[in-house]
Amino acid sequence: MIKLISSAARPFTKAEAYWISPTGKILPVRDLHITEVLSNPEAFGFNRDELERAYKQHDELLGSEGKAREEIMTTLLKRGWIRIRYVPNHDLYSIQCFNFGKRQKDYLWQWAKDVTDNEFHKYADVRLDTGNKVEGSSVKGLMSTNILSSATSTNVCRKREKITYITDSYEFLEIPYE
Repeated sequence: MIKLISSAARPFTKAEAYWISPTGKILPVRDLHITEVLSNPEAFGFNRDELERAYKQHDELLGSEGKAREEIMTTLLKRGWIRIRYVPNHDLYSIQCFNFGKRQKDYLWQWAKDVTDNEFHKYADVRLDTGNKVEGSSVKGLMSTNILSSATSTNVCRKREKITYITDSYEFLEIPYE
């Protein structure tokens, strides 16, 4: 069960991959993105039966990386989720999202700021795939380029009263900006 808790400190979990929800919740991925979805389908707006049906329809093993996984991932991206994966041999973050509007830009700006502030792959390249356009930058560059031009520290802090993180135990942390 997901429990809402508050904290004065804004935690950032270093991970090689993340999901960012349509409401800005940042979820570190411990293994594969699909594994996180299968481990906690309700957090992603699914129920277990839906996911099992998708794999059965494609005659694939639950959790395998085939057509069912692609279908599930595409559904999540269309629902507003952002998928982030670090590719170490290229020192690159691959970021995928659809509906690339101001809200998604704000969430990515905050994620890039957290990565930069925590000295975690902050100079890594970024490949941003928005479904109809692919752009390149770096994590640090995301905060200063016009890729995220609608997101600035002032915009994010003034327009959003809090940002939500998900801890490793799937507890939602509603954290006010200071």
